[in-house]
Amino acid sequence: MVLLIPVAHAAVYNAFSSPVPDTAVLVLSYILVLVLADALWSVDARARTHAAGALWVLGAAAVTVKLSMLAWGGAAALIATVAARPAGAGRFPARCYAGAALAAALLLTAWVLRGLVLSGYPLFPATLGGIGADWAVPPAHAAAASAEIRTWAREPFGDPEVVLSTWRWLRGWSGPAIHALGPPLLVMLTGFLVVVRKGSAWWSAPERLHGWLSLWFQLAAVALFWFATAPDPRFLYGAPWVAAALAWLPVVMALSVAQHAWRGWPFAAAAVLVLALLGVVRNPFTRVWFAAPQPTRTVPVDTFTTSSGLQVLVPERADSTAWDAPLPNTPHPRSALELRGTGLGEGFRIR
Repeated sequence: MVLLIPVAHAAVYNAFSSPVPDTAVLVLSYILVLVLADALWSVDARARTHAAGALWVLGAAAVTVKLSMLAWGGAAALIATVAARPAGAGRFPARCYAGAALAAALLLTAWVLRGLVLSGYPLFPATLGGIGADWAVPPAHAAAASAEIRTWAREPFGDPEVVLSTWRWLRGWSGPAIHALGPPLLVMLTGFLVVVRKGSAWWSAPERLHGWLSLWFQLAAVALFWFATAPDPRFLYGAPWVAAALAWLPVVMALSVAQHAWRGWPFAAAAVLVLALLGVVRNPFTRVWFAAPQPTRTVPVDTFTTSSGLQVLVPERADSTAWDAPLPNTPHPRSALELRGTGLGEGFRIR
């Protein structure tokens, strides 16, 4: 129930009609946290083992949606597996983990093969494991795409050579990051202050405290991976509000323990109301609750002719995407682009 905070935040802020995978990744991050909490606090050893196995599969599925979910899934699976280890001379649940490993391997194998078919690399834009096919993106272009992604997350429209070789991007990055992460951090810090005074009754049991700290370890792993790779606040997904909810968890559960029934409904209602008001204040002139899908954008395009005679539609503005322009289109045309055969269905290659 404490996770009503990030769920309400998703309802207020996210563009659910958008085709980007952000919403799917957000939901997966919440599911990973909930299953990990079940693995940490379940009194049934069998249930803890099943939760750990489920996290192996869920973690693999999350990576196939977004590579940046590697820290979410990997940390959750590792923590749950350690927490579910048999006590004393207990029997290791090999069958459960073998099934989970097989399911995870099948998911990752299909995802890797898809990457090879689409780009020539299993983990594009990383060049590791490239197969050198004629349709493969040239290694230099793949490396440039990787640098552009990491640069954009730090300083949009910045020079990759400058941004990635210095720390000067922190000055321009800090303002938008504080603006985006400020509300959940404020809720989290307030929760810590209340926990110090009111939450000790709940974590007096060692298993509760250990589980709570383990969830913080997962969020720390996510934050470190995010900052080292692509520190755009958008790519943290549910982590800031999960941290805010986690900070308040001991207080809410202490109320439950003290009164033998969950009495956190006022807290949950207040959290939803505050988040709704934050959404209205931040975006007062648009609908923030379940906005209707918007029509696909269109932009003026020019025609670019490659050295092979292939005509490609290119947005007039260099910083725009082609949106719904007819195929083939690209914001970054290459003179060496050509068809592999006689039609679009056979794909492209760069000579």
